[in-house]
Amino acid sequence: METISKTVTSEIEYEEPNYFQTVLKQTKILLIKNWRIAYRKTVTTTIQLTVPFFFVGGLYLIQLAVSNALDTNAHYRNSADIKGFSSPDSLNAFILTNPNITQAAYVFNSTSNGIFSYDIQYNSSCIASWGSSGNLCPPPVENIITPMQVTMDRQIIRYQNNLQNPTSNSSDVQITWNSGIFAHPKTLTYNIVTDLGSIFFFASLMFQFVLMLQDMVLEKETKLKEGMRMMGLKESSYYMSWFFTYLIFIILNVFLLIASGFIFQFSFFKHNDFGTYFFLFLFFGFSIICFAFFLSACLRKSQTATFLGFFLFILFSVLQAFIPNLLYIEGKPYSVQAIFSLLSPVVFAKGLTDLAIASDMGGIRWSQISNNSPVFPLLMVYRWILLDGIIFIVLGWYIDNVFPGEFGTPKPFYFFLTPSYWTDSSSMKWEANSEYEPTPVEDEDVRAEEEDVNKMNHGTEHAVIIKNLVKVYRNNMFWKSKKDFYAVKGLNLTMEKNKLFCLLGPNGAGKTTTLSMLTGLFGPTKGDALIFGKSIRTDMVAIRKFMGVCPQHDLLWSHLTGREHLELYSAFKNVKASQISDQVTERLNEVGIQNLADSFVNVYSGGERRRLSVAIAMTGNPQIVFLDEPTTGMDPVARHSVWQIIENAKRKRAIVLTTHSMEEADILSDKIGIMAMGRLRCLGNNLHLKNKFGAGYKVTVFLKSVGLGSHSSMANLNLVNNIQNRIISFVLATLEGTSVASKTTEQIVFSVPRQRTEQLPYFLETLEINQNSLHIHDIDVNLSTLEEVFLKIAEDAEKERKTK
Repeated sequence: METISKTVTSEIEYEEPNYFQTVLKQTKILLIKNWRIAYRKTVTTTIQLTVPFFFVGGLYLIQLAVSNALDTNAHYRNSADIKGFSSPDSLNAFILTNPNITQAAYVFNSTSNGIFSYDIQYNSSCIASWGSSGNLCPPPVENIITPMQVTMDRQIIRYQNNLQNPTSNSSDVQITWNSGIFAHPKTLTYNIVTDLGSIFFFASLMFQFVLMLQDMVLEKETKLKEGMRMMGLKESSYYMSWFFTYLIFIILNVFLLIASGFIFQFSFFKHNDFGTYFFLFLFFGFSIICFAFFLSACLRKSQTATFLGFFLFILFSVLQAFIPNLLYIEGKPYSVQAIFSLLSPVVFAKGLTDLAIASDMGGIRWSQISNNSPVFPLLMVYRWILLDGIIFIVLGWYIDNVFPGEFGTPKPFYFFLTPSYWTDSSSMKWEANSEYEPTPVEDEDVRAEEEDVNKMNHGTEHAVIIKNLVKVYRNNMFWKSKKDFYAVKGLNLTMEKNKLFCLLGPNGAGKTTTLSMLTGLFGPTKGDALIFGKSIRTDMVAIRKFMGVCPQHDLLWSHLTGREHLELYSAFKNVKASQISDQVTERLNEVGIQNLADSFVNVYSGGERRRLSVAIAMTGNPQIVFLDEPTTGMDPVARHSVWQIIENAKRKRAIVLTTHSMEEADILSDKIGIMAMGRLRCLGNNLHLKNKFGAGYKVTVFLKSVGLGSHSSMANLNLVNNIQNRIISFVLATLEGTSVASKTTEQIVFSVPRQRTEQLPYFLETLEINQNSLHIHDIDVNLSTLEEVFLKIAEDAEKERKTK
């Protein structure tokens, strides 16, 4: 592998790893993130780790219940009723007719010369009982045969002694005996693993599938995945981190499943070789992880993922019971078997069934996995399960790139054949004409900007060049419709380096949609944009290496601390490991949440979460930062603190800001664009826009006090009215075109049109000369506010909408 070099920027050292080093580094930090969250979600993680024990324990309890129902006579001994029969045939007929009633019987063969010959027949059926040895049944020789023989022989000896010598109590008699098993119906035993084991073992591992699917789709739904991608996360790192996280869970589950099987003494585990079922469980775990990847690429909502996960859990559990016995038998076409084997739970059930059946006949040795069955032996089962996993993970990877859904930029169906996907090469190619019709009411500044953009190429010194950018939300995915919604309509715009560009607009104007396209949250319908010379259509991975983003909604993990968030994103930005701690501390201090550094984000207020998001956006010294309403929810002190951070930051990078605060835009911006109904309506710095679109100036005249109180007399009110009328008459006569905007008993506000700007100094001088005679206390002059400009643009856009 290549040696990591470093670059020093703003006194922070950055690593420049190659692709594989980057993937390994990001995978490591994501694994730490996943395990931190798992450790802190105690209940869920405990269930994940222990679920195999409970499923196997449940299987054991079912076996106990079924066995007890079949063999209830083994738990106690009935009173010894004695019944006589005329012949051995009569005895045997009775035993066969009345099973499990007779404990034992004597059959006398002959008696001659003092020699007695007899046989003992006994019932060998039993119930397993705790504390007994061997096969958990009481041994019949010790518990039935020997006691009966000793009892009978004692009676025979006593009988013989009484005949020969009624007064004697002993006799020299040698006793010899043998035992044997008489013919009887086949003893039936019930191995519950054969019938239900596949369901319970399957459920033990499938539980992880449901949780993994939910976790992955939830990160997609909450935009956490896209938030990390916007900050430089590699797609392969993301999937590898989830793969290894759940592979560890699967391995732990497999070992606990096997240990539980031995604890409960299932012959499935005792009689088969360890490797036969260990690799079956492990490979199946691999396949369901891959299956979860595939489904997560297709799903958008975590609620849907949870429902689908449990539905598949139940469906495949039911299929486990009968599919193997119906499908994997001799005579069935291999093509049919192969099609069903593309579903790993089905072929997994075949392997479990083979092992369960074999456990009643001594089990399967590892050397037999290629020939243990004439149809789909274990070796073939292993291969199919692994193949299923590979197929599903490749499909998931392809779908996630070509059909990323709501978030992400779709790639062409042949993306894996393009060199740009596997390297950092850039196409530097503008998109063709956009889907919009220019309107004749466009502002001249906007039109001039469009002309400049059309003359530019990728070699320009601008930080951002947007050309004919369009975003359409289709009502029908196959063709255009009148119901299609054009969120952005042919946007042309440039943004300079070391400047802050502020994009304003009412709700639904298209500003957040524009930022989302520039940051790669989703792709444009038409058009393109170059960020430092790289296309948002083809070079988003390269752009994200030097981009910082503060999204409109905070993308944070509730179970991580502020420090842990910044450590994660510092690693994404390749900050040198030895300097990550200093970088994190600096960012926390900048936004004023150092006292919350080690607190979980779920205890942060809304404003504190926004400050953390701003800190994340500034992490790694990005060349361009996108801030989407960064100060929402902050108190005035925190807001001004963040403004200072932004003001300092723009000196060494380009910043793109959206906000609803006109004060924020007025203070921070070097250039402002206002959008409405998907179009750019005006462009320029704040002073230019105020002069061009504002009503002009506001002149506020403050009246001297005339002693008005809460009980003012009519005379005093008339005096005030007279003073106001004199002032109004003087102002209107002195400065033509001026109008009264508002008035109170204390002040009068006049609107001075832009056309009278040149006469304004003379007017103010004249007003000052007559200040005492007009009873004026003070005079205040203000230019039209940015808010007035904003409202005028929005009002004009609304009028345009109503005329269509």
